[in-house]
Order: sequence, then C-alpha cells, then structure tokens
Amino acid sequence: MLTRLTPTLRALLSQYQQNLPPEHYREFVEHIESLSAGFVRELEAVPAGVERARRVHQLMEGAMKDLGPDQPSCRAGCSACCHLEVEITREEGMVLAARVKKGHPIDRERLAQQAARERQGPEWQRKEQPSNRCVFLGQNGACTVYTDRPASCRKLLVISHPVECATADGKVQAITIPMAEVLLSTVISMPGVEFMSLSKGVSLALDAP
Repeated sequence: MLTRLTPTLRALLSQYQQNLPPEHYREFVEHIESLSAGFVRELEAVPAGVERARRVHQLMEGAMKDLGPDQPSCRAGCSACCHLEVEITREEGMVLAARVKKGHPIDRERLAQQAARERQGPEWQRKEQPSNRCVFLGQNGACTVYTDRPASCRKLLVISHPVECATADGKVQAITIPMAEVLLSTVISMPGVEFMSLSKGVSLALDAP
C-alpha cells in the first residue's frame, strides 16, 4: 500500500486521473499497486539496513534501463543537481557513512551546516552556491561515491541543456520513468523507513555507535 508518493508520481497520477476515462485510470492505479507489491516482496527478502539500501539501488538501476527514445544530457561535471537538497533513506545514509568511516574525505563542517537546515529550507533554492555543494562532489564536478549514490540521484536525469539546471529560472526537462517513481514511493512507504536530506542521513549514521 503506497502511503507516501514522490512528487513526480503524485503529479503523474493527477494527470492521468484528469485525462483518462475512470475505468482506465482505475486499471492504471491497480497496475501501480501491483508493481509496488512486487517491490515490497523484493525488499522484504533482504535484511533492513545497508543490504536493503543496496538492493534498492539495484532495483533502481533496473528501472532506469528503459529510457525509451530519450537521451539524457547529463554528463560528469554538470553538477547543478549536486547542489540541491537530495533526499535519501536512513539506510542509504548508512551506506554513505560507511565510506566516510573507511577514510573517504568529506567536508564535515559543511555536512553539519547542511544537516542543521530545515527540510526544503530557503537556502537550497539558491542552487549552485558553495554552501549547497554536496560533500561527495569532487573538485572536477563528478560524484566521488557514484557506485553508492542514492536512489534519488540515480533516477534524476534530464534531456534539457545542463545550463538550464544551473539557472534559477531554467526550463528543466526531466525524464520521467514511472517504474522508478513507483519504486521510490514504495521504499518510503515501507514501515519504519525514514526519508531525509542526504546531509542529515549521513550525519545520523556517522554519529551512530
């Protein structure tokens, strides 16, 4: 049962409800619920924690394989999205914190400053400000923990020019993959799952004994 939806899935459902005949909309909702139930079975089959987070990442990679005719314009170095308030599960925070505990360098002071912000606070609206820079973003504009990047990062692709992402009033054209949105909505709807900013998730995991 999906109790929490990603903004994209919520918008998609609203659009379909407005444009489809009622019976077709019900069929679409039933299909979404069936997909979600399948994801729940997959995730309940692995232990909660780091192992489940990695399984989510595997499932997200599978969901993102079918992009259809859309070709992402995203490239290493165009890092505007790495200055946004990326949200992750607490389990994903554990995965990233494990890298830090093993010696992966990050700016701990900036991490703490970001973690102290209120959710979706005004600071994040300023986009490519140094204070918004992800602590895992390298100096070359590439992710330094790419293989362990969160599900939210894995599903974020655009077809518009990278400059649009970096401009306050840019016209960003995101690629919507319904399967990916259903997966993430399923994850955050599971009992006990906490969804928070990357900085808070990593900070909590680093402070845990």
